[in-house]
Parts: sequence; structure tokens; C-alpha cells
Amino acid sequence: MTRIAFATASMVLTVAFLPSAPAAEPVGMVLDVRGPADPALERFAELSDKGSYRLGPSTALTFVHYRTCRVVDVIGGTLRLDQARYDLIGGRLEREEVRQCPRQHVVAPTGGPGLTTGALLLRSGSAPKPTVSERPELILVGTRAEAFAAVEIRRNNTVVARFPLAGRRFAWPTDRERLAAGDDYVLVLSPIGGPPVEIPFTVVDPSRSAESDRLLIIRIE
Repeated sequence: MTRIAFATASMVLTVAFLPSAPAAEPVGMVLDVRGPADPALERFAELSDKGSYRLGPSTALTFVHYRTCRVVDVIGGTLRLDQARYDLIGGRLEREEVRQCPRQHVVAPTGGPGLTTGALLLRSGSAPKPTVSERPELILVGTRAEAFAAVEIRRNNTVVARFPLAGRRFAWPTDRERLAAGDDYVLVLSPIGGPPVEIPFTVVDPSRSAESDRLLIIRIE
């Protein structure tokens, strides 16, 4: 039987803590899954605090654990997670890799300023613009994540690009010119019905910051 466990990574975060129920926050996300699991898992589903997931003997799962900033590949066994760590009981650990922690932008239900946090387990009382790479990658989560049909990028009120949104993930096409480092843009998510969601963001200069490699997760409730 194989058992792996990792304690909370030491990180410096420039966000303010607000009280919240620990069990209410997700602790990770499925990046890929091939095979059955109990309870069932799908790509981009979030993993719950104190959750337990029994994988089929040949089920291959790739997930990111938010607090430790690790992307992990496992096959089979039972995966258990909380905010600080993850355990695999039985099964096989194929790979683990430390990456830039995902960054989350929470869209305010009232249409007011959103919240941006440096790690998904924390909440911030300020509303800084999200930062993305020159080829942004984002994933939509939350109760309204499936409601959007297109993504648009604007700069100075001019449409730079518009793409259909198939599913909840968007990655800037590799054959398109990169966004301009240091410039401000607006991300516009167009729903199937209702008003669009607009999120101002800044493109990071990759020579100055590791933020360029960070995945942006947009939570829309």
C-alpha cells in the first residue's frame, strides 16, 4: 500500500484574511481524469475539503492541490484531501510537480468589484486586477460556469479578439499574436442570455515576474 502526504507549503501572500467556514472552500481541481471514480469526477471539477475519492484500479487522475501548489498524477487507490495536504491510500503516485499556485478572481454577484486572491483557499478584501500571461489561460468555476458561450478581449474599448467558449476552459491560441506585456485589457464573458461579465486585467511582463505562468480561475456564482 502506498501512502503519500504533504504539509502546507510555505508561501508569502499579499492578501487579507476574512473569516469563512473552512469546509466551504475547495482544496483542489481535477485537471484530467480517465476512468471511474466514486464519487464521480470530471475535468475542472473542484475537490472538496475533507473529500475522499475512490478511484478505479486503472483510473488515472491529474489534479492540482491549491495550498501546496502541486500538480499530481495518480493511478488507482483512494485520494483524501484537506486544505493542508493530500493522501493517496493504495494506488500509485506517478508524478508530482510544484508549480505557480493558481490565482482566483471571484466575480461579485451584484456586479460590484470582484475579489482576487493569490491562493484559492484565501479571500481578499481588496479588488486588484487579475494578472495574466501574454497567452492567458483561464478556467471558469462556480454555479454559472456553464452559462457562457464566448470570450472577448478588449483594449481601449477596441475588440482585440473574440472566441467561442467550448466548455469552461479558455487558452489563448498558440497561432495568435501574444497580448502586449504591461498593458491593461478587459476580459468579456458573454452568456447565452443576460448581460456580459467584464473583468479588467493586466498582462504581466514574463521577464519580471513568475506570474506569467499562473493559471487564472474565475469563480462566477
